[in-house]
Amino acid sequence: MKKMIPVIISAAVIMTSCSNNNSAGNDGDSSSLSSDTTSMSANSVDASAGFVKTVLNGGLLEIEMAKLGERQSSDASLKSASTMMIKDHMTLAEKIKAYAEENNISSSDSLDHEQLAKLDDLQKKKGVDFDKSYLGDMLKMHRKDIDAFQDFSKNTADSALKSIVDKGLPTIMGHYEMLRKINKEVKATVDPGAITNGMETMPLK
Repeated sequence: MKKMIPVIISAAVIMTSCSNNNSAGNDGDSSSLSSDTTSMSANSVDASAGFVKTVLNGGLLEIEMAKLGERQSSDASLKSASTMMIKDHMTLAEKIKAYAEENNISSSDSLDHEQLAKLDDLQKKKGVDFDKSYLGDMLKMHRKDIDAFQDFSKNTADSALKSIVDKGLPTIMGHYEMLRKINKEVKATVDPGAITNGMETMPLK
């Protein structure tokens, strides 16, 4: 019987060692998972903040341009569309600003130099020349908005901001289709050339 004692002790030592190794391995896996989760969360926050700043800044320019359209357009349909876009973009901006405040995301409330120059250039145009430039710019900006909203919604893990984006997207798409229709009407009646360099033929995703 005495000869069996070392064997039993050795087996106990091996089992204890294996248990410790497994525990250490599990701790390592847990630490790695926690690190990956933290990294993913940080990336999501950064993506949301970047999206918010870009959308608010771009939306500010669209609102100011729509105000010009409301005042200076020679086309009744375009004037009416401009009034609608001002209201809709301001409503969407307020929702995104509320999200930004809740999440400590700062954004600019003023146009940058490039945007101011673009607005000033548009303001100097009159009549049909204004309508052509205004339509072309608004079509391009709304097309860009649609792509940005769809891409963010598809890839984000931020459910709160995704909800705002998904609810706002149909409005932006509605503006785009409305502008395409007006563009075709203006093109048919006042300008035989391409007003927006083929933007009206670009299909929605």
